[in-house]
Amino acid sequence: MKGIVNSDLEAVLELKFQDKNGQEQLIEVMIDTGFNGYLTLPSKIIEQLNSSYLGQIRSTLADGNSGVFDIYQVALQWDNQLKQVEVDVMECTPLIGMALLKNYQLQISVVVGGEVLILPLPSLS
Repeated sequence: MKGIVNSDLEAVLELKFQDKNGQEQLIEVMIDTGFNGYLTLPSKIIEQLNSSYLGQIRSTLADGNSGVFDIYQVALQWDNQLKQVEVDVMECTPLIGMALLKNYQLQISVVVGGEVLILPLPSLS
């Protein structure tokens, strides 16, 4: 999977999401290595995807504040496979967290226009 470093030096890539009717939507997401969840999406996108509600979770944010966040399940193309993942609803830029990157190698050329690569790690079995 490939992305790019934007003019704000953010590592971004487009992910393909699928709603319950099979309609696909491309969404630009930013990699956040300080976030240990899977994904965050704003409520507007969650509604567009007609996602399944799973419940709520209490989390502590990077700024030290904690809150209760709604959790949904979404379908996305990840490493050429349709994958169901948990998404925290947050009214911010969509984020990829470390849980989604587990078992993958992340390479970032940190210059404007630099390449972002997410590569599967060899199986450890």
